[in-house]
Amino acid sequence: MTKRQLGARLIPLAITLLIVGCGDLFGESSNGGPSSQGFVGVADTPTPTGVRDKIVYVSNDFDVYTISSDGTDGEAVTPGDLLYTWPVWTRYGDKVALSSFSENPTGSKRVFSSAVVPEHSLRYAELDLVFENEANSTSAIALTIPHYLAWSPDGTKLAFLTMATEGLSLYIVKPTTPGNAQFVTAGTPLYFSWSSDSESLLIHKDGELLRVDLDAPERLLPLGATSEGYRAPAWSPTGDNIAFISEIGEAKTLYFARFDASKRRELAQINGMASFVWSPLGDKLAVGQSYDDTDPFLKDISIIDVSSGQSSNVFEGSVISFFWSPDATKMAFVTTSDDGNALQWRVIDISSGSIVPLVDFYPSSDQLMFLTFFDQYAVSNNLWSPDSESLVFAGKLVNRAESIEENSLNEIFILDVNGSSEPRILASGRLASWSWN
Repeated sequence: MTKRQLGARLIPLAITLLIVGCGDLFGESSNGGPSSQGFVGVADTPTPTGVRDKIVYVSNDFDVYTISSDGTDGEAVTPGDLLYTWPVWTRYGDKVALSSFSENPTGSKRVFSSAVVPEHSLRYAELDLVFENEANSTSAIALTIPHYLAWSPDGTKLAFLTMATEGLSLYIVKPTTPGNAQFVTAGTPLYFSWSSDSESLLIHKDGELLRVDLDAPERLLPLGATSEGYRAPAWSPTGDNIAFISEIGEAKTLYFARFDASKRRELAQINGMASFVWSPLGDKLAVGQSYDDTDPFLKDISIIDVSSGQSSNVFEGSVISFFWSPDATKMAFVTTSDDGNALQWRVIDISSGSIVPLVDFYPSSDQLMFLTFFDQYAVSNNLWSPDSESLVFAGKLVNRAESIEENSLNEIFILDVNGSSEPRILASGRLASWSWN
């Protein structure tokens, strides 16, 4: 099977998947899938500044490219010998981590790295292997997802989830010393968040909240908070505060607390499942909850000022995912289209509360996973442009496709959030991330 044939086979019935409910991306594996054995690789750089305002994307053939938002300066990151996917920028734009897998579930797989050069982006001439799954491994996190990758805020360390002998496992590695990945813990489900100083991880495993400090990665510290009512814990991007849910009996409470879970302050009572994401300024939490454990959709978006505890409801209705703009003045979110047959991008102006519907679309399979598990991906992969004026996403536009089953390839789109223009096709592809700067 060629890379193009594999990509065509994986074009999703996205809305159907979402409505019937996706399996836990970080809690269930897909045995025998094409991403079943993978590697984690890093694109390193000789410069301290990295690239700015660049997009890294995965083609429908599972190659990785970088490109400017105006469609110029496109360059291949990967050599095209294997299937490459899920690239992740550092905050400085000086490195990219990505996964690789082969068409043969038990075949060899490699991940490469490439150097950032000032006038370009990334080149695959220098590729460094950081981690390799065990030989003949047949498990993956999900179809076409060998690993979940997240850089530390300072860009010196990489935490990642992978299927290993122990099951779904969390590792930490310094890319400057590849091959020395430190095992942290294993469990299902498993989510994590980096501390702002890059020295600790907040972990939500099997419903229990834990912390691990990198000076003692073998020692997990229980924080006395248990709940299965959320996925990803949230460490403030600007300090030592954390957000999490804890429950006593059937009562679920969203808390704001210190890094050791002390000095807890109640922010909201939670019904069903909840997701929450910090503002880039670290002063607010955006919160959505389902009100029912069996409902695949969140309902409503509230914004809580963590200092005062005051909460305001900024959207009422079904919500798939939501994402703060870099300047914290706007929030992009995905809901269902008016006819319920597709998804729709909308943007909220935080100060005025005005909401602008943007476009109806069918997401690619990888984009659907991104949106479904957005509270974990929001801290590792960026959909917003650095100037907070545009979004990048992958899939098909409803007005360009007769149905979600149509056998056309997915495309990468640039969407201006002011609603004044149609999305612009940037490239053919299945997933994209904007650099953070």
